[in-house]
Amino acid sequence: MIDLELIFKYKKPNIRKMTDYGFIRLEKEYQFSKKILDDCFLFIVKVSNESDIDYSVTDLMTDEEYLLVKVSGVCGPFVAKMNEECEKILIDIAKKCFDTDSFKSEQTRRIVEFVKENMGTTPEFLWDKTPDCAAIRHADTKKWFAVIMTVDKSKIDPTLHGACEIIDLKASTETVVKIVDGKSYYPGYHMNKKYWYTIPLDGTLDDETIKRRITDSYNLT
Repeated sequence: MIDLELIFKYKKPNIRKMTDYGFIRLEKEYQFSKKILDDCFLFIVKVSNESDIDYSVTDLMTDEEYLLVKVSGVCGPFVAKMNEECEKILIDIAKKCFDTDSFKSEQTRRIVEFVKENMGTTPEFLWDKTPDCAAIRHADTKKWFAVIMTVDKSKIDPTLHGACEIIDLKASTETVVKIVDGKSYYPGYHMNKKYWYTIPLDGTLDDETIKRRITDSYNLT
């Protein structure tokens, strides 16, 4: 059985991209269809106006729905092949027709907008297994100057708990040593702690301070 929740986690439909891909607008949903397995079956993907996603497979010989593709625990080479084919199409749709929308913090959204307007670039979700982790790179050189992630606060401060969005920024060794205080600035999470530091995007620091730090990281790289 295909895990739709995992494939479309942090995803929101982009109508223009869906239309370009081949989705057709119906009364209450958008629908995409494709013949699979030697054109013997019709695979249909439905995206409702509420962004609900569903799929079905129809046997073109009998004109009946092939229900086994949605039954958990069913095994066998044919069902496995069917699932593999359908999942491949769904993953392609998720990549080409949906935008990633993993940021929950209002401060994160404001910071992302600042980067877009002033640096001409946007977060890139480079890793399928970590859809809540994004690199921010120079538009021309592709060098990283920031990374935004969602982590448990205990990862940066053992005394805290709960999910939090953070940003990793680059600085000189001297600057990192000077500003890391374990309160507003932390050692770089998942980065070289000699040159990177972490700021929680939870209002601990005001937007203007973070923007200055991002600009410094951008200029340094």
